[in-house]
Amino acid sequence: MKLADRTALVTGAAKGMGWEICMTLARAGADVALAARDTPPLETLAHAIEALGRRALVLPCDVTHEPAVQRAVARAIEVLGRIDILVNA
Repeated sequence: MKLADRTALVTGAAKGMGWEICMTLARAGADVALAARDTPPLETLAHAIEALGRRALVLPCDVTHEPAVQRAVARAIEVLGRIDILVNA
């Protein structure tokens, strides 16, 4: 999978399957916006992604709260430029 110059937004990124999806995307070359309610695991994940040479953006977000989702998407686009891939884990 070649995802160089692609940006992904992953919800539920903090743990388990979401974490693994984020790491897989980063290993394939994508920058990743990390959304979940639990911030400390997101920060740890961001460091792991950055160690691979990819950009990671921590987005604390409760996806059941629409304004929070809108802010997270806007911030991801502002910082990373665009969203090419969306994963709701």
